[in-house]
Amino acid sequence: MNDTTLSQYPLTPTQQGMLFHHLSHPGSGVDIEQIVCSLEEGLDLERFQQAWSAVIAGHPALRTRFRWEDVEEPVQVVEPEAYLSLRSEDWRQRPEEARQRALEGLLEEERRRGFDLREAPCLRVAALRTGDARWEVVWTFHHAICDGRSFPLVLGEVFTTYDALCRGESPAPSARPARVAPNTTSSSPAQRASSAAQAPWTTVFSEQPRRSP
Repeated sequence: MNDTTLSQYPLTPTQQGMLFHHLSHPGSGVDIEQIVCSLEEGLDLERFQQAWSAVIAGHPALRTRFRWEDVEEPVQVVEPEAYLSLRSEDWRQRPEEARQRALEGLLEEERRRGFDLREAPCLRVAALRTGDARWEVVWTFHHAICDGRSFPLVLGEVFTTYDALCRGESPAPSARPARVAPNTTSSSPAQRASSAAQAPWTTVFSEQPRRSP
C-alpha cells in the first residue's frame, strides 16, 4: 500500500531523539524496552497470540512504523494491520540456574536485535515454559511506540482479552483492562515514566485508571 493512503503524523520531539539514536547507534539496544511477566498458570499459546493480535489491531500506536527516507521530515505511519509472530520455547527440562542464564541471554539477544523501525509492529513477544503451569513472557518493544506509563495498560488489556477468549467470548475492541499481568518486572536500565509525555498512548488511555503491575 502506498504511504500516501495511510495515516501519517509528525514525530514528537522525544521520538525525533529516539530516531536519531536508532540511526546513529544501530545494534546498541538503546531505547529498547523489555517487560518480563512471570505466570503461575497454564497458557494457551493460540489464544494468547490472538489476544495480542486483537490489542495491536485496536490501537494505532502498536501498528506504527517510521519513515525518514525520501521525505522532507520524518513521519510516523500507522499501518491498517500488523502481524505479531509469537516466539515460544519449552525450558522445563533445564535446571533453574540454566533457565536464568538462558533468560538473561534471550533478553540480551532481543535487545541487541532491536527493530527495523521502517516495519510494524515494533514489538516482539516470547513465551517461555518453565513448568507445567509456569511461564515467563518477555515483551520487547521500542520506546518510540509505548511509554513507561502505558505498558501496564497494554498488558492489562492483553490479559483481559486472553481471559475472555479462554471463556469463549469475543472481547470488545480496546476493552478496559480488568486484569493486571502478575509479577511484572522491567529489564530496562531505568523507568522512563515521564520522558515521553507526548507519545500516542498518553491520549489513547487518558480516560482509563492508572494500574500498577
